[in-house]
Amino acid sequence: MREVVDKLVEWLRSSVKEANCKGIVYGLSGGVDSAVIAALSKLAFNDESLAIMMPINSSEEDEKDAKLVIDKFKLNAIKVDLSKTYSIFTDSVEKGDNLMAYANVKPRLRMTTLYYYGQLKNIWLLEQVINQNLLLDILLNTGIVVLILCHLWILQRRKFMNLQDFWVFPIK
Repeated sequence: MREVVDKLVEWLRSSVKEANCKGIVYGLSGGVDSAVIAALSKLAFNDESLAIMMPINSSEEDEKDAKLVIDKFKLNAIKVDLSKTYSIFTDSVEKGDNLMAYANVKPRLRMTTLYYYGQLKNIWLLEQVINQNLLLDILLNTGIVVLILCHLWILQRRKFMNLQDFWVFPIK
């Protein structure tokens, strides 16, 4: 696992440098996936990363989980509450019965926020980095096939992140 982490960190650093940026920006939900992203960004860029919590009528539990990740990794983080933005948008558009139309607004608002901060601070949106040739680079350089986050089982991700100490449910 350490070799994979080292390769991911190396790849992230070179990709961001190639883009003439100084770090990365990413969304932090408090979930396992964003906690893994947080740890990788901390390893790769230390304080040149920005974690953004972007609640949209979210539960207090989600924010609590995100703050645990922030504290654990001593992250540079901000909160941008998009609840009002979401309400203004959904109140302004035509109403319909398709609930997915409403649900899809939330990730788009979050992505817009990430792009905004990425450009504002000259830091790269981590999704851009992941969507390039990461799998091919890792395969060619280490012989290990990894799809970042997607194929690391939740248990493996939690163990990698040492999340057992603050996750509310037991990890077996």
